Amino acid sequence: DDGVVGAVTAVISDFGFDAADSGAYPVDASDPKSGDPIYHASLGGGALLWAGPYPLAAGTLPFGATAPLRVAAAGVADPSTGIDLSCGLTLSYSKPGGPATASKEGSCPPRGATVSVYTSIDAE
Repeated sequence: DDGVVGAVTAVISDFGFDAADSGAYPVDASDPKSGDPIYHASLGGGALLWAGPYPLAAGTLPFGATAPLRVAAAGVADPSTGIDLSCGLTLSYSKPGGPATASKEGSCPPRGATVSVYTSIDAE
């Protein structure tokens, strides 16, 4: 809070891993007992739930409890299981995060901030 870093106007945060290293792909996608739970939506599988909280928490930390103005998302779904293998999120804020900084003469007016998050459980 001492303003050494200044206002945060952009954050890029990502985390991913190859799920095949930690669990087997299901032989029968309709059977929750087949393969690792990460590949079954009914068991909470998918990149956003298993890997997403880490970059999302880190990326939004400078903004505290402030809700973003807009959230946009896109992802890639596994054609057999339907779970998200990867997901990208962009959160837009009306004000920079972090400590407030004084405006300097001739400086740009305050602008918003963007947090970009990417998560993946598939190395392909």
